[in-house]
Amino acid sequence: MFYIIWLGAMCAVLVVIGAGMLVWWLTWRGKCKKFLSRRAVLNTSVNTVITEHGLHIDKTFILNDYLTFKKQDVNSKPHFLIDSTAKKMVFVDYDKPLTVVADFNEFLNYEIYENGSMAFSGGAIGGAFVGGFFGSTEGKCNNLRLIVRLKRYECSQMTYDIIAKTPLNWGVNKTSKAYQTCMSSMQELVSFFEVIKKETAQAE
Repeated sequence: MFYIIWLGAMCAVLVVIGAGMLVWWLTWRGKCKKFLSRRAVLNTSVNTVITEHGLHIDKTFILNDYLTFKKQDVNSKPHFLIDSTAKKMVFVDYDKPLTVVADFNEFLNYEIYENGSMAFSGGAIGGAFVGGFFGSTEGKCNNLRLIVRLKRYECSQMTYDIIAKTPLNWGVNKTSKAYQTCMSSMQELVSFFEVIKKETAQAE
């Protein structure tokens, strides 16, 4: 008799826990979907800004992040647009939200933070690596953030969370496809930033 009561109590507890996890999961997915929808709207509105400034975009960098690295549709991913002839970049600050058209020489620097600590700085010539950042495959990444700084009063800093919003903040292993895909697209972008810095330094 005691065993039956105990078993019934355990089943009830598991049902409550399962229901709670289901509610949490649906809430988390709903928030992520709303976030990506808002980002897609902002990316679409960039076309108006491009037309207003008479830009001719010939290079587009699209960042993969934790929420979108599996998606084929690029409209919900962070965009960086380049007009290499006019030497201008189009940044979208998805937090403010704000679209900024900046000259190459207004680009100041960038920094990459992993798990709350600076992992890479693009402030110095050639960049300053910390711990072989881009080649590291050991450990776990709970958050990965790219910060871009411009010589602009209205928007001097923009933040892009590459790995964030993971379920229960579990993070991802550095050997996972999620981490490698996100790192690959970000490395391509910061390599372009390095080219801009060198060109600007030579022009000065």
